[in-house]
Amino acid sequence: MTEMDRSDFTRESVAALLEQGLTKAEIGRLFGVSRQAVLHKSPARYIRPTYAVEATYPWRVETRFQSAPPYARTRGHAKVMAHGWKSLSAVQKSRLESWYTFLKNLNVVVEYDPEQPPLKGIASTGGWRYVPRTKADGELIIRINEHTLLTDGALRSWVFPRDSR
Repeated sequence: MTEMDRSDFTRESVAALLEQGLTKAEIGRLFGVSRQAVLHKSPARYIRPTYAVEATYPWRVETRFQSAPPYARTRGHAKVMAHGWKSLSAVQKSRLESWYTFLKNLNVVVEYDPEQPPLKGIASTGGWRYVPRTKADGELIIRINEHTLLTDGALRSWVFPRDSR
C-alpha cells in the first residue's frame, strides 16, 4: 500500500475505506497514523461497543478497584452514551437509572482516586467516592482531578443522558 496524504485523513475518507472493507490497522498504515487515530475518525457503526467505551472512559482504573459499584455504573454510563440504552440489559438499565437518581438527589458526582481508602457502602476496595457537586463540575457527573484523562470531545459524554429520569 502506498501512504496517502495525511490532509486526506478525514471522517469521510475513513468511512469510505471502511465501506470498502479495509481494517482500521490497514487504514492507519495508509495514512501513517495509529489504529487508535483511525478509531477516533470511524463512524459509530464501525466501532465495537467496548472500543467506544474505552475511547471516552476518563480513568485508567487499577484492577483492584474494578469490582466496585461506581466502576460498573461509570462503565454502564459510557456504554449508554456511546450506543444508547439498548446496549444494556434490563438489570444494567435499572441499576444505572437508580444511580442517576442517587447522583441527582444527593447532588454529588463520582470521583476516582486510587489513594481513596475503602468506604463502606461505596467501594470496599477503595478508589471511589461521591463528593458534593460544585460549580466547577458544571453538568458533569464525574469530578475532574489529577487522575482524569479526558479529551475535550470525550468530556461531552460525562453528563446525564438526555433521556435519563
